[in-house]
Amino acid sequence: MADELVPDGLLEPGELVLLVFNASDPKGFKTTTHSRMIVEIKLPQGATVTVERTVPPKLDSSYVDLNIG
Repeated sequence: MADELVPDGLLEPGELVLLVFNASDPKGFKTTTHSRMIVEIKLPQGATVTVERTVPPKLDSSYVDLNIG
């Protein structure tokens, strides 16, 4: 059986998720260079997932890849 993408709303082993934050939204959160961002993902069941990144010293584009791993 070949691996298939099944749009079932579940993140399963081998699948990836992309977290996107719009830091330019004036109503959203504020960031400055070298500040820390911590995102905690709480699921209804199971372990909590924490993603922590530092804002780069220079933001010269509207898209910055903070490389999750």
